[in-house]
Amino acid sequence: MSESDTIRVGAVDSRLYLHVGGKATHLACRTANAIADGFFETAEQPSLVVDLEGCAWVDSTMAGWLLRQHRALAARGGTLTLSRCSDQCRQTLRKMSVDRLFQFDDVAPPSETREIACAHAPTDDGELIELMLACHEELAGISGQNADVFEPIVRMLRKQLDRREAGS
Repeated sequence: MSESDTIRVGAVDSRLYLHVGGKATHLACRTANAIADGFFETAEQPSLVVDLEGCAWVDSTMAGWLLRQHRALAARGGTLTLSRCSDQCRQTLRKMSVDRLFQFDDVAPPSETREIACAHAPTDDGELIELMLACHEELAGISGQNADVFEPIVRMLRKQLDRREAGS
């Protein structure tokens, strides 16, 4: 397995650590979402560190997911920190107008982590499409400029879901 097929996970108290290497795409996002949802159900004043060391790419689904996590954590008094984020990834986040919303800091991983395989799903998987839709809606809602870029993707994903539901 390559780095983009796995996420390294660790936790200390109410801080969840996720290392996404290689490419931070919709596939890694789906797995990260499942891990975070389970962890944050019970954590008080939770925080999330997403370590992007070695990550060459952040796609729009992952950027939208990071934004969703940031907002959900802030509502609970928690934080999201992007650690060891390359200049290339920062530039991508800047183009999507989300970089200013994140805290950037080099955070050492916990002493104990484990590797989790990313769940690969077919592109017509309803759960994955719903997650991608929610992430792109977050991005589109930031500004008019983002709406111009991401609303067409939102419409396409909604159509995909509608076709899927009509075929069920």
